[in-house]
Amino acid sequence: MQKLSDEQLRAKTDEFRRRMQERVSTIPDEPDADQDRRNELDAERLKLISEVLDELLEEAFAVVREGGRRVLNMRHFDVQLIGGMVLHQGKIAGNEDR
Repeated sequence: MQKLSDEQLRAKTDEFRRRMQERVSTIPDEPDADQDRRNELDAERLKLISEVLDELLEEAFAVVREGGRRVLNMRHFDVQLIGGMVLHQGKIAGNEDR
């Protein structure tokens, strides 16, 4: 990410959105389907979105880290990035001894 220009780094967000939309668009819209079929399609979309987010995770966090370095002149600590990944997985990071 360090080799990218500021413009290229900002464009990564649009790229991530495009990649997500391309994948989700593979699941058809069936507005006339019965409720069970619509629920099935929604479940497929959610599963696919989760898969795509997992695929984008490392790259997205690298963009965030590089953006923070450039804009704030600060670098995220690795534990902060790991904490964000844990939260992405739906887990809560914290001290269980409390």
